[in-house]
Amino acid sequence: MREQLKARIEARIRGLEGQVSLYYQDLTRADGRLEIESRRALIPASVIKLPILAHAMERIEQGKADPMEVIPVRRADRMPSCGALSYLHEGIQVTLRDVYTLMIIISDNTACNLLIDRFGMEGINATMRSLGLEDSRLNRKLFDSAAAARGLSNRVSMRDMGRLLEMIYRNQLPGAQEMMEILLEQQINHKIPAFIGERVPVAHKTGEDEGITLDVAIVMGEHPFVLCVGANNAQVPECERAMGEIAQWILENG
Repeated sequence: MREQLKARIEARIRGLEGQVSLYYQDLTRADGRLEIESRRALIPASVIKLPILAHAMERIEQGKADPMEVIPVRRADRMPSCGALSYLHEGIQVTLRDVYTLMIIISDNTACNLLIDRFGMEGINATMRSLGLEDSRLNRKLFDSAAAARGLSNRVSMRDMGRLLEMIYRNQLPGAQEMMEILLEQQINHKIPAFIGERVPVAHKTGEDEGITLDVAIVMGEHPFVLCVGANNAQVPECERAMGEIAQWILENG
């Protein structure tokens, strides 16, 4: 990365309010990297769904899950938006593939909790450890107010998510090709893809909550790259604009 561009990105990130983290990796050369507080443990909101997807694919590869197995959605399973499953009729049955696809492309929260129930938190965390995701952990289901009251929260780092995305890009994980296809169908595109999404494909997963915004992405093109940006206690609109600007700068000048 050119020094002028690196300085511009660092200034933009350090000018943002809150705990902000960035991880960038040029996928065409190992030394093309920029990290700004990249191992900071952030509350991830829906970005935690990315390692959950990786675990589901691992279990399918091991023959311990079937993408066509049927999962009923009960009234007790329904979680608030984002998503679609909470609005469908009582007792609807969907496949495991439906569930993990909806969890990513429209960030369906009901789907996420169904997968946590199906696979178990310890199994998901074991997969994260086996992949070398040192700073990330699933500690509770989404909207678990009792666990939140005990101080439990999920955590990820932008370095971990960047490395996970690189493994997907390089086809180093079970189901990597399907994961890429799903991530490319992401429907929440106002962050990293904001200024580039009509020019190049972006495979990514977002997360958002009050004062929280993240986007972790593989930006395709002539020189593909991983870009992960997350912020807690943030001015969300300004941080999200910065994500789009930085992706555009890298695409055009990286």
